[in-house]
Amino acid sequence: MAHLTTALTKTTAWEQIAKGDDKTMAQKILEPIQIDERQYIEIHSENMKNETFRQHQEDVEQSKLRWERALRDSTKALKEYDIWSTKLECLPLIIQARDEGKIPKGDDKSILEMGGEALEKKVDELRKLDDTKNKDKDRARSKFVEAEKAWKEFAIMRGQPFAYKSDGRYFRIGGGTISLRQRTQETLDEVGADFRKALITKNDVTKITYTDIVKVLERYERAAPLGSHDRGQISEVLNFVRENPKCSRMSFLEEAMKIADAQFRTELAKHLMKLRKTEEHRMNLDNSIDPQTEKEQVYDQGRADFMISEKRRKRLAPYKEHLTEEERIRYGLTKTEQRDGGRRRDRNRDRQDNHRRRTENRRTERREDRRWTDRRPRSDRERHDGYSNSGYRHHGDNRNSQYQNNGYGRQQYSQQNRGFHGGNRGRGNYRNNNFDNQRRGNAQPANENKS
Repeated sequence: MAHLTTALTKTTAWEQIAKGDDKTMAQKILEPIQIDERQYIEIHSENMKNETFRQHQEDVEQSKLRWERALRDSTKALKEYDIWSTKLECLPLIIQARDEGKIPKGDDKSILEMGGEALEKKVDELRKLDDTKNKDKDRARSKFVEAEKAWKEFAIMRGQPFAYKSDGRYFRIGGGTISLRQRTQETLDEVGADFRKALITKNDVTKITYTDIVKVLERYERAAPLGSHDRGQISEVLNFVRENPKCSRMSFLEEAMKIADAQFRTELAKHLMKLRKTEEHRMNLDNSIDPQTEKEQVYDQGRADFMISEKRRKRLAPYKEHLTEEERIRYGLTKTEQRDGGRRRDRNRDRQDNHRRRTENRRTERREDRRWTDRRPRSDRERHDGYSNSGYRHHGDNRNSQYQNNGYGRQQYSQQNRGFHGGNRGRGNYRNNNFDNQRRGNAQPANENKS
């Protein structure tokens, strides 16, 4: 399995699954997950359909038998070696007991008769045999591990999960499915079912839009064989929709009859006849498949939700005393909502007035600009003296002043002297000469605007 992890690491940049997680994607794939017996049988049966997988399994089974046999032989040789090693260790004790006058019996007698040299030779032979059997056991175990590893790697590299049994429990390694198939192309039957569902299921056809139509027709076109008659018919309907993106739903449905089979054509016609008996569905079918155009048509027809709600509210307003509190709230006939509406209008009006009151939002020169062309009298005095009162200090009567020049200012045209009253009379030879402009330094000499 280390070979698989190394190969995957070389070919793919495995990223960490989560920050702080030391396990890579390859390690997670090789991590066993416990499953039930039914899943084990299902996965294993699917894998056994592959001949190479079956060959790997046979190698694993044979390697396991060799390892078990070598394990038994090694265990037997070890036991034999242990017995004779113990006899060799007991020989000095048996000799000491004989020298003390005791008579050896049984195994002690046979060990004493065999002698030390023969025992050492026997033990050395058994030690060599144990080493050989132990190496055979290790070799057989390595073969089994390698075969099992190759078996698992083959299953995982095929993209299939691998299932095995251990200690009466079942486990799975790797991801993937065993029966799901993802084809590169949809079939005509699959797309045809979706096309039928879009046009005849419930009332979906009364809400279908340009995007929905193009999406299903493009799928239908891709599913049809290239160059076939059916594909040409689908392309004709698709081109009609693209060239007429704002056509009515009925116009599209009449064109869509070209790609409907006889049975579906009959069912669709019956379905449309049933829908058109209802006024709302009839209008929806006659409306455009373009959402924006349909919205405008709904407004013209007075069928928007807010328009219907307002009509209902006005129709029920005289009878609101006969409605329950819940119905009043539902139809917007509560006093709270009316009071809130009035307060909202007052608030908006106050905002507008406050905006106008601010100095930075004023147009202080608007009235002063208008005075150059405005010939309306500003007072009874001006109306009586023929608009000739210039408003200058020490000039009570300035008739014919348009032919005079004071030297300091400009020629005094009567229509140019409007608006200079009160505290501004002493500096009337300046335009825009109201109090605010004088204080701010915005007043300008009159001879700059003689024209």
